[in-house]
Amino acid sequence: MTKLTGRTWERDFRAAAKTDGYNVFRDHLQFLGLSGEPVKMMEATILMVHAMADYHQIDGQSLGDFLAMQNYNPACSPASVYMFTFDLCGRAFGRLVADPEDHTIDLADLFNHPWQPYKVCGYRNIRISHIDWSDITKGEEVVHASK
Repeated sequence: MTKLTGRTWERDFRAAAKTDGYNVFRDHLQFLGLSGEPVKMMEATILMVHAMADYHQIDGQSLGDFLAMQNYNPACSPASVYMFTFDLCGRAFGRLVADPEDHTIDLADLFNHPWQPYKVCGYRNIRISHIDWSDITKGEEVVHASK
């Protein structure tokens, strides 16, 4: 990740979360019935965005499109449809926002990624939801199950 882009994204993300009192993450955890702290979710999300951005660069993919989707408030993310909520082995929950085709997230890259602050690798499970919390359709379930 280029330092300027990564730092700018992270600064803006942290500022938006703090200004909102972390309510987007609080509501997110509550909606999914997860016990966790909104500030910890913010920190885990930042780690995940940096990791995924690094993998995008390694793969020669567009970093700008990915970062543009990773807004604190997913409703402000252009072209985004899904939120992927990762359980980082019981240590924290992190969230990535994805486009309709899931081109922005590579689950294999994250499967064994080391999360140094938590001293774990990868993730235990993923919850996929729409950014507006509407129900996932049967057609979407089939597409995601086949990936």
